[in-house]
Amino acid sequence: MKIKTCTLTWIHNGNYGTMLQAYALQKVLELNGYENVIIDYKPGKLMKVINLFTSGNSLKLFYYKFRGFLDSIEERKSKKSESEEAISRNDCFDIFVRESLKTTDVFRTPRELKKLRGKYDAYICGSDQIWNPGLLNPPYFFSFLSDEDKRVAYGPSFGVTSIGKKKKNRIKGYLSKFSALSVREPQGVGIFEDMGFDTQKTPVVLDPTMLIEKQEWQKFTQNTEAEGEPYILCYFLHDNPTYWKAVDRLKSELNCKVIVVPIAVDAYKSGYDIRQNTSPQQWVRLVSNAEFVLTDSYHCVLFSLISHRNFYVFKRFEDNDPESQNSRIDNILDKAGLGDRFLSRSAELSEIKAIDDFSAVDKMLEEQRAESLSYLKNAIDL
Repeated sequence: MKIKTCTLTWIHNGNYGTMLQAYALQKVLELNGYENVIIDYKPGKLMKVINLFTSGNSLKLFYYKFRGFLDSIEERKSKKSESEEAISRNDCFDIFVRESLKTTDVFRTPRELKKLRGKYDAYICGSDQIWNPGLLNPPYFFSFLSDEDKRVAYGPSFGVTSIGKKKKNRIKGYLSKFSALSVREPQGVGIFEDMGFDTQKTPVVLDPTMLIEKQEWQKFTQNTEAEGEPYILCYFLHDNPTYWKAVDRLKSELNCKVIVVPIAVDAYKSGYDIRQNTSPQQWVRLVSNAEFVLTDSYHCVLFSLISHRNFYVFKRFEDNDPESQNSRIDNILDKAGLGDRFLSRSAELSEIKAIDDFSAVDKMLEEQRAESLSYLKNAIDL
């Protein structure tokens, strides 16, 4: 009989990377012989506001994380008189959840989640920044489970390098009930150490999207249409005039069209080929086949690496910002030997270099994929 697992991660925050890491972890579990469903946790607005204040969360980070998403909604509203959209990006995500993910019924509150107690052999949380203390939400630490339920963490991210004492003690209490802990970035190991956990037993693992090999992602996109000519792909989560100067510079250098998957307002004003209603499958194909990728997105970088695409990625945060999320991109690019592809927020794209050799990337992925899968299987089976 197959081991029954269920996963808890974000699947309703309107983000391609979030959707794809949820899909990837489920796919990997199934490929390795486990049954899996993803908990469809979709709290209403009131529950989100209650959690914001009861968990003492950062209003700044909450706003910053969702600002681009909200801006894009406002921009689309202003365009409705010009062109009615047949289907919105959120509709694409809803379809993806329904058709590409195996999920439970929808749960709206932590109390409702208690119905899941004792139903699965292992409960897995991760990946993505579900453990970010600025967005602390107890259910993502399996606060609703009984003490007898087996908790496993696969690659959650804290998104920060340190946690204040009050939240640290609270989070430590949740984590002490896990039978296996891991994180996505090395900085998370430092947080574990600060909490008193044995860091020899808290490995850094790959983001789930990198557990799936290039050929499997090609199958994922096989029913999408390819572009008929070379293109530069732009995917920016936030607004920055520097981004668009780089786009213009790269377009001039490569002499090919520009495709933009818009999130923030400036993307809609760019004058380039806007792909508003892009599905996750189409998004992966656009990244995977691009002549060059310009982005400020962590997961866009990951898919560029998997697909051997030329890219530059801009920092969304200043390095001295205590809420900076730059470290996750720093970490993966350092491992890949491509630290020079990470540009400051004000950097000019004065010299454009292609990536000549992805062999170091492939070697890194092969080694870390094996280690990450070994951790995951042992954590579930033991």
